[in-house]
Amino acid sequence: MPLYPRDRLQGEVRTAVVVQTPELLVHDLDGNLVRDGRWVYSWDAENRLVRLMSWGSV
Repeated sequence: MPLYPRDRLQGEVRTAVVVQTPELLVHDLDGNLVRDGRWVYSWDAENRLVRLMSWGSV
């Protein structure tokens, strides 16, 4: 199974997210990413990702 969908005429079709302004990456004291300008991440006591929410829904 191909990793990316294919266009019959030109081959692979890929999608990229390009931010307009530099993003500020925020980490907690354990080094886990907490906020990246688009998503808010929640981690448990064993550094496992338990929730991912879009920034606008917080």
